[in-house]
Order: sequence, then structure tokens, then C-alpha cells
Amino acid sequence: MDLVDGPSLARILRNGPLPAKQAATYLKTIAEAIHFAHARGIIHRDLKPANILIDSTDQPRITDFGLAKNLAADSSLTATGQVHGSPSYMPPEQASGDKGKVGVTSDVYGLGAMLYHMLAGRPPFVGQTAAATLHQVETAEPLAPHLLNAGIPRDLETICLKCLEKDTARRYASTADLAGELDRFLRGEPILARPASRPERLWRWARRNPTIATSAAIVCAALAASLLLLFQVNRARDKEKSLTAELKQALKDKDVAGRRALQMVGQGLDGIWSEKNRRTIDLESEDVAALSELPVIPVTNTATALRLRIGIVTDEDPKGRVSQFSEFLAELEQKLGSHLGCEVRINVRIYKFRQDFGADLLSGRADFGRLGARQYLQLRHQNQGLTPLAIPSTHFKGGVLFTRTNSGIRSINGATGRRFAFGDTNSTISFWAQIKLAEQGITATNLSGYDFLDSTLDFADEVATSGLSNAVQQIGYLHSHAQVIEGVLEDRYDIGVAAVKAFNAHAYRGLVEIPNSRFISSRNVFVARPGLDSRQAKALADTITAMKGDHLQQLPDATRQYITFPPDAYATEEQWFQRVQELFPYKPPK
Repeated sequence: MDLVDGPSLARILRNGPLPAKQAATYLKTIAEAIHFAHARGIIHRDLKPANILIDSTDQPRITDFGLAKNLAADSSLTATGQVHGSPSYMPPEQASGDKGKVGVTSDVYGLGAMLYHMLAGRPPFVGQTAAATLHQVETAEPLAPHLLNAGIPRDLETICLKCLEKDTARRYASTADLAGELDRFLRGEPILARPASRPERLWRWARRNPTIATSAAIVCAALAASLLLLFQVNRARDKEKSLTAELKQALKDKDVAGRRALQMVGQGLDGIWSEKNRRTIDLESEDVAALSELPVIPVTNTATALRLRIGIVTDEDPKGRVSQFSEFLAELEQKLGSHLGCEVRINVRIYKFRQDFGADLLSGRADFGRLGARQYLQLRHQNQGLTPLAIPSTHFKGGVLFTRTNSGIRSINGATGRRFAFGDTNSTISFWAQIKLAEQGITATNLSGYDFLDSTLDFADEVATSGLSNAVQQIGYLHSHAQVIEGVLEDRYDIGVAAVKAFNAHAYRGLVEIPNSRFISSRNVFVARPGLDSRQAKALADTITAMKGDHLQQLPDATRQYITFPPDAYATEEQWFQRVQELFPYKPPK
């Protein structure tokens, strides 16, 4: 390609949304270019701001056809079930791995996702993990862009949302049709698309949420029957008016509470990242329930009620992290209350840094929480009073050592004299990588260098520089695996370690697995602080291990059940713990 002397669209968008006409002009040009590719049987499949360069004449150029395919020559775009592309800009049919539905309208969706980002300042869907984002892509409707940027013209928003329809038949049939619609908008002419009506949006929501819709219908039917009965019993007009007024006020109060909760989420929880010196955020049990749209059950006797505090280390999406735990905590409160014979409420303290959570556990400022194996062993060596409560019944994560395809390294012994990238300092996957190296006789003295790449510090710095939404786009999801992979690809390191899932997602970029280097990472563990009342600690352990159900899979461990912590659960890790610390001396995260 020609040299494009200009920034990417992603870089431009770090400064915030674009003016509506500029966004429409850019997208019209891009849509026309993509139509040129479509006319020759080529679909792009990875349209996103990072793949658009803006040249010195302010014209957009499309780059990176790495996922592009010829529709006529390649009938097997992707094996069923495999997902390739960028989650925040990926259409539902691509996210689900449905190869039969990926076509020209998939690129229409990608263009709509870019337009959304240009108008609203962020992509239509951003989850706490790639999997969470893909789930939103498949099941959720995007928030109306004007709610994020009030100055967006209604017609341009309608065009954008038509591109993002879940049903491919409801999108523009071609990128040429989209370009024509944008041209009408830019010339001030009426557009052909129309916004979805309220009944239509309700019907689509009901189809995606049949269980909730059925429950709502039952509630509405019951409410209608109750109102009919009240009308029959209280025929007097003044009583009817009174009941109607009370109902309206109740609904109004509920809306006010909901708005206040959402406002607190936006301004409060995200503050852990936007405020540089903010390291923790505290939420009452009632706040957690309200934020997650669960029933808020008031305490009837504050004198006898028991309040415990769980520590939760956040990721790039604090609200999403709280939501992951909300159903688990609601059930835990109810069952703990039955077990202990008193009302129980579990407050939440959200942490930016793992080490702060560990310090609070040992000092008693947090009562219990979930730790990785390495951090658990470290804290347990400091205070034997730390009590393990429960551990997932199955292993959740595996790790692998990897290198570049052109590095010449073909075995673990090939790490000798090379540069190694570990993840976070307290990462159990980093700990296991050190074990794998030590088993082959490789220690820090045999490496030419090694670093711990702490994603939290990088992410916090990027938020301070460019804001939360831009940091998510620039750094990616808050996992050290991403930094390690980029470090190896950019030749800053020769070997790295990452979760197998993360490696598999990026292997096509020029990475190769080192033979015999895979391992099963240790399971995380729920622990209680030293000095917690033994009856309460036992009740926590018994209650957590008695829980079963799909809602447990919402937790970061993605398990269906927790079991009692076996005495030998960390036997191998315990044997290596002190030795690894000696063989790979601590280095401040880079």
C-alpha cells in the first residue's frame, strides 16, 4: 500500500466523539470503498477505528485485510464455533461463529459500530472481558447514542442503529445502500430508514429475554386483575383517582431511585479509575442489590444484624465486576442468615490493586474474599490465621509458554540467554511459568533479562491520560496476558507466558507454543481473614460449598460448585513457593 501520512481513526477518537457531519462524511467514504471490495467478492470482517487511517488530505483509508475472505472462492470462512475479529465491532453472526450468516451485511454492522464510536465516544458494546463483550453483542441492544452525546442528529442515529440490527435482514442490504443513506443525510434530504417503534423494541426485547418477559407479563396480568378488583370494590370516582395517583407516584419514586443508582454507578464506581489516588470504593449490601436490579430487602433489626465485608478486586469495568457477584452475594446473605439465626448483609469493598486487598485481609478491614494461589501462599506465610473456605470444583484456566515464530526457540531450554516476560507480580500463571523454567534448570541468572508487566498500573496511567473508555480501547481488557503478548510480538521479549485462551486468540499474529510447556493453573480460593469468628467462618464455608446453580458461572471462576478446601490443594505450589522466590528474585512491576 501507499504510505499513509496520518493517524488512525482510533487515535483521533481518543480525544472524544467527532462532529456528526465529519463522522458521516468519513463513514460514507469508507462504505463506498468497502462496496468496491464487496463487488469483487471480498468482505473485510474486521472493520474498526484502528484499521482506518486518515491521510493528510483528511481522507480515510481502510487497512488490515487480515481477516478478509473471498466469498466466491472460500465457502468455509471460519470453522463453525470459531470466532475471529474485534469483539466490540463484531456482528452477532460472527460472534456466535455462525459461518453461514457472515456476509456483506456483517461489514454493514462493522461500519455501524464505527459510526457509533465516532458519535458516542465509545463502541456500542464494551464488556469486562472479550467473552462478556461477545455475549452483549449477541443478546443486548446498544444504548441509544444520543444518551451518551445529546448533540447527535436523530436521522444519523437512526442510520447507525439500523446498521447494528441483530437480524441481518433488518440492516442495510449493502454498503452502497448505507453510503446512499449517509449521502441523503449530508445533503439534508429525508432518509429512508425509520427508527424502531416502542412496541417493536418491546417485542425484540421479549424475544431475547423470554423468561423475564413471561414473568413481566404475569405481573402485569396480576396487576390488571388487582386494579379491576379494586375498581369493582371502589366504584366511587374519588377513590379511583386516589389509587391511580398513588400508583403513578410509586412508579415515579421507583424511576427516581433507579436514576440515582445509575448516577452513582457512573460517577462513583468508575471513580476508582478516573481518580488517580482512589484505591478502594465501598458499597453497602443494599447498594449492590439496587445497582444489579435485585430486590432491596431492608434490615428489620439493626441491633442484631450481622454485617460482613467481602473484598473484590476490580477490572476495567467496576460495575460489571459487582454484577458478577451480586446474585451470589444475595443467596449467600439469605443462607448465612438461616445458618446463623440472624439477618446478614454483605457489604463490598472494591479494590484497584490486589496487594491492597491482601493487606486489608490481614488487618481485618475485609472479612473474606477470593485470592489466587500465589497470593494466598504469600499471605498465609505472613499470617497462619488466614483461613481457606472453599475452592472451585474444577480447574478453570491453563497457561502456556510461547515465542515468536521467527525467534528460533523450540524448547523451554531455548529460554537460556533470552528475555522473558511474566504477567502481574502476584499472578499464579506467572508463578507456574517460573516453576516450568526451574524444572528445566533455568533460573533468573540464566536469562538475559525478565520483567513483570503489571496491567493495572498501565491501565491506570492510560485512564489518567485519555479517560476510561479510551483506555479500554488503547490497552484492551485489563489482563496482563495482553501486555505480555504485545511485548513478545514487538520483540521486546523473546518468550512470554499467558493463559491458553489468550494465546489461542493471538497465535495467528505470529506466535508459536513452546513444546511441553502447557500447564494447568491453580484454582483460586475463598478465604476468611485471621480472627474472624470461627462460627461465622464455618458458616461461610458451609454455605458457599452448598451452593449450586448456573449463577455461580457468572463469578470469575466460572464454576458450577465450590468444594471444601482440600489439605493438599496447593501441595505442589507450597513446595515451590520459597524456592521460586529465591530463583526469581522480586522485581518491581514494569
